[in-house]
Amino acid sequence: MLKKKYLLSLLCLCIFQTSFFAQERDVAHEKRFLVEIGKESFPSEILNIINNDKKYNLAILQLTNQDYMKVNEVITGDPHKPNEQKKDTIKTPDFKEVYKNLVESYSETKNPVSAYILTNLISTAFGKNNKLSDFAKFSEVNYKNGLCSGFIDYGETLQNGYFIPVNKEKALFVYKEGYEKCKDISWFGSLLTSKIQSIRKSK
Repeated sequence: MLKKKYLLSLLCLCIFQTSFFAQERDVAHEKRFLVEIGKESFPSEILNIINNDKKYNLAILQLTNQDYMKVNEVITGDPHKPNEQKKDTIKTPDFKEVYKNLVESYSETKNPVSAYILTNLISTAFGKNNKLSDFAKFSEVNYKNGLCSGFIDYGETLQNGYFIPVNKEKALFVYKEGYEKCKDISWFGSLLTSKIQSIRKSK
């Protein structure tokens, strides 16, 4: 039980240091979305969706505003020195509620930023294997929306057959397409290069 609470405390502290706690409306997820589509600001059609998408904006508040977060009890201190440990509380996003609101957001409005954040949450807060069907679905959405991570994730979905037949030829095409678009954006070029090399070796 002690170990479990200590691990929870580490998770909470790590989360605390992430972009989820940005208090500005210009949240980190939105910034990264723009970087990946190669834009400095949202196109008008996406901006209109964001401004009128109540579920999306609620999810953003749940991720960034501590008034919308849940309180967790954690244990701080050295786990090998229980007498020196202390109980503390920390506010963290309720990821299940955030996830539910983003799924509803995409279902109702086809908000591309919701799909983007969902794949990020699947890979970080939930674990890909726990929501693999959703990962497959939203990776394709992100690919069709031209996101650099979408080329990587959808290529992986095709390569490994996540709820679809394995299609390595199409996966290679997606990786190559992504490389041409994203080779100069952040670390995407090097990662897509390694994806292309790995799939060629496996053929």
